Amino acid sequence: MIKKYDIGVVDMAKRTRIWNEAKYRKYLAEGRGQGELMKYKPWVQVQDFPSKGIVSRVKGRTTGRIHHLMSNLELRYFLLLDWSEKTIDIREQFPLDEISDAIGIADACGIRYPYDNVSGFPYVLTTDFLITVNGGYVARAIKPKAEYREQVIPEYRGNPLIEALPDIWPSEQVVQMLSEKAAYNNGERKLDIQYRMHCIYRLFRYFQPLEQHIDIEQ
Repeated sequence: MIKKYDIGVVDMAKRTRIWNEAKYRKYLAEGRGQGELMKYKPWVQVQDFPSKGIVSRVKGRTTGRIHHLMSNLELRYFLLLDWSEKTIDIREQFPLDEISDAIGIADACGIRYPYDNVSGFPYVLTTDFLITVNGGYVARAIKPKAEYREQVIPEYRGNPLIEALPDIWPSEQVVQMLSEKAAYNNGERKLDIQYRMHCIYRLFRYFQPLEQHIDIEQ
């Protein structure tokens, strides 16, 4: 049975995330991405990301350590793994820490490898789970199912990252989606002043998109 203290759900506060060679060396020195079972340390941990999403720290039955899970989908999949008789070890947020090899694989596949915009240092890619089972290892990425759209622009065709995005909206639709009008009821003019003052606060929700807002969306 999963006890209440085995699962800790965290609403992460916003923070600045810095990535450079010094941070990479620090992670290696901390032993991240290394070890097995109880001694393994995930490369990415819940406190590392500037996110307000739901993350979890879960004590594993298989490993006896705290696991760092970045979504409810990862949590659900982890629980399935943790109670499977086929599972020997579970290593979440497992890194491809040989950056030169990862860059070489990306180049061979025609994929642009990600670099930090500030430092220019390459990111370390991770897989959500590396699972040890009888006979070897299984890597799993746990993501919501994407809906791919055929692209109008030829240069965007065949790029799964772009094909999974929503369609490009016309400017008129963007204005409609961003606009927020203040509700008005002529009968409220007859209310007592203390009520009319509260009605005025609706104006703070009013938003009229300007040209620069359309430029940013495009």
